[in-house]
Amino acid sequence: MYGQIKVGKVSTVNAALAAVRVTFPDSDDLVSPELPLLVTPGVYALPEVGASALCLLFGGGAGICLGSYYNDHDPPMNVIPSRYGTWFADGSHVYYDKAAGELKIKAASKVHIEGDLVVSGTINHGGLIP
Repeated sequence: MYGQIKVGKVSTVNAALAAVRVTFPDSDDLVSPELPLLVTPGVYALPEVGASALCLLFGGGAGICLGSYYNDHDPPMNVIPSRYGTWFADGSHVYYDKAAGELKIKAASKVHIEGDLVVSGTINHGGLIP
């Protein structure tokens, strides 16, 4: 199994180390040791248990999880090419729509802003004024 690229499913996530264990169905459900995730510096995002994972395995139990990928079981939540952002399972999202020139934010519940808020431009609201 080592010295190759393998496809599997995330079986556990270690958030503190940003590492995962991956089960490989084509190898009698063998479970990998904890594999660090390949990351973009400054971005913290972990795959969910059950997500498809692509792994590069070296020898002696070492390796790295290259990340998750879209497929029939894990389809993309955004299918509009001009949108770049993050979508969450609860319906919340933050994205920039290049075609519209807009930054969109939607929260399933509350939005908390810590620090000073400076707005230049018009504020439109659809709710009650406190």
